[in-house]
Amino acid sequence: MASSDLACAGIAFTIEPDSGFRDIILLSGVYGLGENIVQGAVTPDEFYVFKPTLRAGKNPVVMKKLGEKAKTMVYAAAGSAGNHLNLDTPPENAAALYCPTKKPNPRRLVAAN
Repeated sequence: MASSDLACAGIAFTIEPDSGFRDIILLSGVYGLGENIVQGAVTPDEFYVFKPTLRAGKNPVVMKKLGEKAKTMVYAAAGSAGNHLNLDTPPENAAALYCPTKKPNPRRLVAAN
């Protein structure tokens, strides 16, 4: 498993966790490191993927939810106090863009804060 704060991180459930439905994959994602999902500190973006449609080579996303992603965790610069920074995600990124996307680069958040 790789750990990167340059894009998005997330969690995948190969069976829908609430109902146990075997034909749905639940993907959850946030900007930066995934620790904020694990801690329950943010509401991530969610993608529900239907396995039979995925196998058929068609668009398998049956539902997606845009999360608030209020925080973005990144690695702190060398010599900083602590290993991580938990920065405010700019509202234009958190509320308007799904993770993953080609924007934003969390490193830009460090310069802004």
